[in-house]
Amino acid sequence: MDLKAFRPTKEKVKVVEFHAVQPWLAMADVGGAVSIWDWESQQVVMETQLGVADEGPLQDAMLQRLAEKEPQYWGSQLSASMTPPKSVAAGPVRDLRFLDTQTCFWQLALGQSLQHGATTSQGIPHLGRVRGIKGRRWLVIACETKIVFQDLMGGPSKEVPRSIMDGRPSTRIAFTFIHSPSLLGLNEADAAGTSMVTPVMAVGTASGTIYLISVASLQLVARLVGQKSSINALMSIAGKEPGAPEWLISGAADGSMAVWDLSKAPQGADREIAPRHLLPRAHEGPILSMTLFQSVIDTPENPPVRLLTTGDDKKVAAWDLWTWAESARSKPMPKGFATSVVASPRGGAALGAEPPLLMVGDEYAVVFAMFPGGSSMPIANLENVIPAGAKKFPKLYQIAVHPLQPHVVAVGSNTGVSSSPEVWD
Repeated sequence: MDLKAFRPTKEKVKVVEFHAVQPWLAMADVGGAVSIWDWESQQVVMETQLGVADEGPLQDAMLQRLAEKEPQYWGSQLSASMTPPKSVAAGPVRDLRFLDTQTCFWQLALGQSLQHGATTSQGIPHLGRVRGIKGRRWLVIACETKIVFQDLMGGPSKEVPRSIMDGRPSTRIAFTFIHSPSLLGLNEADAAGTSMVTPVMAVGTASGTIYLISVASLQLVARLVGQKSSINALMSIAGKEPGAPEWLISGAADGSMAVWDLSKAPQGADREIAPRHLLPRAHEGPILSMTLFQSVIDTPENPPVRLLTTGDDKKVAAWDLWTWAESARSKPMPKGFATSVVASPRGGAALGAEPPLLMVGDEYAVVFAMFPGGSSMPIANLENVIPAGAKKFPKLYQIAVHPLQPHVVAVGSNTGVSSSPEVWD
């Protein structure tokens, strides 16, 4: 595993996200600085600071009042008693997601391919009729006080205030596609012949409630109620059948895991949905991350897909899809716990091994690989490769693998982001 690029930052980087098509890596540090980095050219595409209040309205008002003092000024005037407020500080950045037609297509295509081997229009609906994202490209940033849709095409950005989530701080976001017209507030005529209308943003919050928000209208369409602790992990998976509605899986700080069938229209005025499955003690401590993987050791020709979760109980657990029965549990690291895990289709190719799961933990400057048989080993030591900052060795917090170029891996650390565009030589 070779380090090809490193982007230094002033603060810890705990959130990293690849774009599915563009050579972009989005990252956020604990100080609220968000940037998009082109890992091919090693150039910064976009930078913004969300950790402080925006004083732009105050500056605009000051400039207008200066202009009003000029004799030649003509136009409307600000009220003398009016003091434009600063926008609310966004607070810490909790999660990042790219949103455009490319990311939507590949989310659906890869999900259907992984679970059903589906590559036809039955499993991947046409994206031309999707509302709310055509011709747009956003970086969606979940912050403590609001969710920011940062427009990457030069258009105006937009915000979802925390009041839509009943004042609860957002912790995780995911995008999902559902078929039910009633869930989206549409009538049958509007949705006739349309299997997918608009992506829905699922927002996990510190209270355990997950809010479904329409990307097109930014209005609340339903609440997912059943967990009582902060949502630490959130992901969409393909449905049981090709082309069926996506399901949602959430992991919480109390160790619970919930599985949600979003095609079920909410009942009553409160528009609430209960979990289809709830595992109160999936882990003995907070669930930290989750990923899907193929267990090729069972049936190499038609490997089953399983869900892997990591917790701060120092364990990783594998779950059978749809039965949600636990199939394995182990402790992959000698000490500490895995803060982030991701499946790597190319991992282990140079070792002649089966594709492993890659994971990092802040007790090590090492990337670990866990193989389908349950064994694990360190495959990359970054201790003398990237800066350690004020620590004895670099702290690693999150790992990401490019969805279409699995040889491209990124790791967020206490001093920046390391990228390996040619990991498995």
